[in-house]
Amino acid sequence: MKRLFSFHLCIGIILFAGCAEPPAFQFNVVAKKQAEQDQPFSSQQIEDIANVLTAFFGTPDQPAFPNVRSFHFPEGLDYGEAFAEVVDFQDVIRAAGPVRFDESGKTAGLYREHCSHCHGISGDGSGPTAVTLTPYPRDFRNGVFKFKSTIGKARPSNEDLYNIINDGIPGTAMPAFNVAITQSEKKALVDYVKYLSIRGEIEQVLWDITASLEEDQRLPLVFPRDYDELDEEEKDELYGWFEEEGIRIESIFKSWTKASSSPSIKRPTAPPEYFSESHDEHANFLAKGRAIFSGKSGACIQCHGDTGYGDGELGNYDIWNQWAKGKNDKYIAGFVDAGVLPPRTISPRNFRNGGFRGGRNPLNLFYRIKNGIQGSQMPGAATLTDEEVWALVAYVRNIKNETITGGHQQKPIHDKKIN
Repeated sequence: MKRLFSFHLCIGIILFAGCAEPPAFQFNVVAKKQAEQDQPFSSQQIEDIANVLTAFFGTPDQPAFPNVRSFHFPEGLDYGEAFAEVVDFQDVIRAAGPVRFDESGKTAGLYREHCSHCHGISGDGSGPTAVTLTPYPRDFRNGVFKFKSTIGKARPSNEDLYNIINDGIPGTAMPAFNVAITQSEKKALVDYVKYLSIRGEIEQVLWDITASLEEDQRLPLVFPRDYDELDEEEKDELYGWFEEEGIRIESIFKSWTKASSSPSIKRPTAPPEYFSESHDEHANFLAKGRAIFSGKSGACIQCHGDTGYGDGELGNYDIWNQWAKGKNDKYIAGFVDAGVLPPRTISPRNFRNGGFRGGRNPLNLFYRIKNGIQGSQMPGAATLTDEEVWALVAYVRNIKNETITGGHQQKPIHDKKIN
């Protein structure tokens, strides 16, 4: 009887799983609510956006190239070609869908196996475990990434994304996959993260465009027939839309194409003082970093505190919750009721514990000080010379060895090389 019961139970589980709805991409609630403001979108407009996103990107189980080949885009623009310059679509297919083995025997469904429980199926940073984590997992849909070598709002390079997957982010729930998965699997995840990001960025554009339409207007991209079957008025409308709005979508592809090739800045070289074996010379270099850290030119103590404990400004928000900054409780509750994770502030880095979320590598620290950390309140050091930035790197790496009252460096560290 027990064996019979177990058999029937297994069959029931299989049948139930087979009837389950496949996972779907969820709308960006923040983008939607901010775009519609006082005039809610009509059900038809919402359906149109869903149709456009599905036509461009497919579903979590069956991803697609973001192109509509029946349309003749102005100036020969083909979104399929633009997308191919940014990602290897075979990587996207391998990373998408349920966990399985592909035709070659390689593991597939990588994103769902390793990432979705934190970052969510849609890449919205709202996976099942996200609410328990501080900080929240990254929301890929904004195209905003903290730890990268590129300048300002530029997208991260392939190497930047690969390094985050490989090394993890110390002090967060993002683990290192350096030995857990193969190099080709990490590359596939890099491409899938970019796929989710581009999809999310284009969704935001579509919400903004729809907000400018009247209630009875529809997205010009949504037509019931192929391009060649449209009448002249519909063709003119389509061309006009791409001339005015399509450039925003094109710019998204261009920004990723530029970043995918290489970092945006030349690899910096540390000055001789950084490596000096002379105690006095290196101590002077650390003192220079301390002066910048405490002075107006660095303005570091405002957030990180005079002693580097990260006890300065404690009311900052990650870009994740930037929509909540300065808003009243009713405004915030509307988002939370719609399923957005509640606001959570982020603390400045505590240098005294020796931990750095982007790692202690001096080169990566240089990038974060020089370029800032996009998506946070950490600004770039635009007024500092490279030598001054290196002095800050040396100081924050050594601050855990500094006595709080005397300012004497007890155990200066000397980096033999910059990796």
